Amino acid sequence: MAVSAGSAQPSKAGVTTLFEWERNGLADTAATLLIILVMHNVLLYCVGSVMAGFFDVKFDVAFPFQHKEFGFQDKAQLARWTTMAVTWPCTALVMGFFFRTTLRPWDHMLSLSLAHFVIVCAVSANAPTTPEWWVTFVVVAIVTAALPPQISKWCDGFFGRRFDS
Repeated sequence: MAVSAGSAQPSKAGVTTLFEWERNGLADTAATLLIILVMHNVLLYCVGSVMAGFFDVKFDVAFPFQHKEFGFQDKAQLARWTTMAVTWPCTALVMGFFFRTTLRPWDHMLSLSLAHFVIVCAVSANAPTTPEWWVTFVVVAIVTAALPPQISKWCDGFFGRRFDS
C-alpha cells in the first residue's frame, strides 16, 4: 500500500503514485504547479540551447522568451519557434508520466500558460504581438493540456500501475 507524504495512513485506493502528496490539498497542488513550472522552464532552456546550436544562432538567457524574434523568416526566429513547439509537448510527456494531471490537466495547463505569458511579458517588457507566437502558443497549450491523460492511460497499461487514482 502507498503512504501519503502528509500522513502515515495508507492511500485510499492502495495505489502507488510518484507524487502521492498532490491529493492532500491546496498547498500540495501549489507545490506541484511550482515543480511543473520549474521543470517546464528547465526544459525550455535545454531545448532552446539545443535548437540554438542546431540552427547556429546565439543563445542567451532571454532566448526562449523573445517573442519579437519569433516566426519563420530566418534561422533565429525558426530556432525560437522550434523551441516552443518541442518544449510544450515534452512538458506534457513529463506531466503525464510523473504527475497525476489526469484529474486537472486544464488547471495545470492554464496555470503554466499564464505563468509563461507573464514571464515572456516581463523579459521582453511588452506583450507578444506576432500572430505566429499566439497561434503556436494556443496550439501547444491545448496539446499540452490534452496529452497528459492519454500518457497516464498508456503508462497504466505499459507499466501495469495507475498514476491517476
